[in-house]
Amino acid sequence: MGYEEWELAQQLADARLVVTGRTAEGEETVEVVHEALIRGWGRLREWMNSERNFRAWQERLRAAMRQWVDSDQDEGALLRGVPLGEAEEWLASKGRDISAAERSYIGASISLRERQSAEREAQRQRELDAARKLADEQRLRAETEHQRAEEQARATQRMRGLAAVLGVVFILAVAAAIFAINQSQDAAMQADARATEVVVRRTAESEARENADLAATRASESATARDAAEAERVRANEAALSALEARDDAEDERDRADAQATLALARQLAAQSATLLGPQLDLALLLSLEANSITNSAETISGILTALQNNPSLYTYLREHPSLLQSVDFNDSGDLLVTAGSEGLVLLWDVASGEVLRRLQGHDPTQLVNRAHFSPDGEVVATAS
Repeated sequence: MGYEEWELAQQLADARLVVTGRTAEGEETVEVVHEALIRGWGRLREWMNSERNFRAWQERLRAAMRQWVDSDQDEGALLRGVPLGEAEEWLASKGRDISAAERSYIGASISLRERQSAEREAQRQRELDAARKLADEQRLRAETEHQRAEEQARATQRMRGLAAVLGVVFILAVAAAIFAINQSQDAAMQADARATEVVVRRTAESEARENADLAATRASESATARDAAEAERVRANEAALSALEARDDAEDERDRADAQATLALARQLAAQSATLLGPQLDLALLLSLEANSITNSAETISGILTALQNNPSLYTYLREHPSLLQSVDFNDSGDLLVTAGSEGLVLLWDVASGEVLRRLQGHDPTQLVNRAHFSPDGEVVATAS
């Protein structure tokens, strides 16, 4: 009670209309002498009626404060939620009538709420940082797998080049062999000519026999050379074919590795999202969206829908938009909703029933409507494409 109120109470006490006193905590009290005074004094009755709600709340506050003091100021006995909000309202409107101890109790409750809010925000930020770090590690692992596949492809390309070089060497070797055979044949022919000149006088039968033996020998050597050249050509073709097949296998393996790495990352994020649906719903939603951005598959889309269905803030689904939804706005009362998106579509919704009240016309069906907002009075909707 303030100084001026206490002086007024003293004057009423001197007139024997009220009785003053103190509580065990040292607070001043004022009591009416008789109930008949309340019934006959209209102004006093109005004062008491106006203060009844405040005094009832103040008694509840003092009971809670006594529990707090008895528990050695344990944080579990502080105000939270709606009681704390009510205390802040009374503190703003009736601050003079609230004692220093009561203000201290309310201040401790506000401090606890602010500290817990800051701790929750810090925890949320740490979780987001951890999710980003995990995504970066998965992306780095995928890049490493991609580099390994490229190295395998380069090794295959080198093998192909080596096979081409071996083919050229083989062709040169065959050409050299043919040249050597020709030279050998020329030398043999010259030797035979000289021998023929020496033995020209021998008998015709001996000359014919020697010529026949020489022709047989040349035919045999020519056949052997042709067989060797053909065998080398077949081996070169087989080596080139094997190199091409190895290159194709390496490229296929690289593509499969890239696809598997991307799919593994998306599945891991989706699985982590599913495990966090209960305790950490906001992080679960972030992970499911990241998984879908990596691989747009039925599995990742199912993860997003599951996370949304577990969201306590989800009220209903808006299914009238064919594709892209660009803008959403509520009116001030919260009973109407306007949405805008692709194909020039602007819809007015009833929030309670989830039904479309009206389709707003005027935009080109081929255009994307970027914005739709209610006016402050909720009577007009403005749109822009």
